[in-house]
Order: sequence, then C-alpha cells, then structure tokens
Amino acid sequence: MLVLALQKAFPDHKFLGEESVSAGEKSVLTDAPTWVIDPIDGTTNFVHGYLSQPKRYILCSPSLPSYPFICICIGLVINKQPQVGVVLNPILGETFTAYKGGGAFLNGKRIHVSHADDITHASISSNIGMILVKRYSVLLQIAIFHV
Repeated sequence: MLVLALQKAFPDHKFLGEESVSAGEKSVLTDAPTWVIDPIDGTTNFVHGYLSQPKRYILCSPSLPSYPFICICIGLVINKQPQVGVVLNPILGETFTAYKGGGAFLNGKRIHVSHADDITHASISSNIGMILVKRYSVLLQIAIFHV
C-alpha cells in the first residue's frame, strides 16, 4: 500500500527495497529521486518477539512483546544524497523523522546527538547478520577482544 501510494503521488520516482533485492532485482542507485523502503526493519525481533507472542498478548494486553524494536523505514534519496527519512515503530508509538538541513525529530519533538567526544563514552550497536557472523567469527572474536 505504501509503495502504491508513493508511485501514484510520484510516478517518475524509483524504488529500492530489501524485498525487491532479495527477489533478485538489481538495485542501482541513480541520481533519480529514489524511495528506499524497509517494511520490516528488525525482522528477527518481529519473528522471535512479536510473532512468538500469543495473540491475546498482541491484541489485548498493554504489555509489550519481548523485542519491540520493529520499524518501518522510509528514505528519499535524490542525486544519491539522502533528503528525508522516516522510521516508524508502531509498537512503541515512536516516529523518527529527519530532513536534510532541518534536523531530526521524535514524535515531532527535536532530538540531538549526544555530546560524547570520545568513543569510550558512546553506545554503539549493530547487527551484521548470522551469515557474516559465521563467516567471520574468528575476526569478530579478535575485534571484540581488542576494543
């Protein structure tokens, strides 16, 4: 529905998405206005936290799933430069928005990066996926012990 609505509003725009790439489509970012969409960012959380909950918890209980970090991510890139981004977490009721030169917002309220000037005072998180973990497990173990 999202892609169809965007295609109707912007018929000359291109689209890139995780699902189209995994289906075998070649993803090429050009200078054309391009929407980059990940309809379920946090698939692992979705499957192991949200889908594994009994339906009574999902539909009736105010308690959250074990892993409520599931988002819909949308970005607009023009001339290979990010212009607009939206990250919606419907479970937590959070909508992050940002636009080039305009700052970032959480549910309409401006947010800022931390003032940490040293990486030892920062919190960094990433998920590189199980395929890469298995392939590069020795390198990851070395990297973890040398940080």
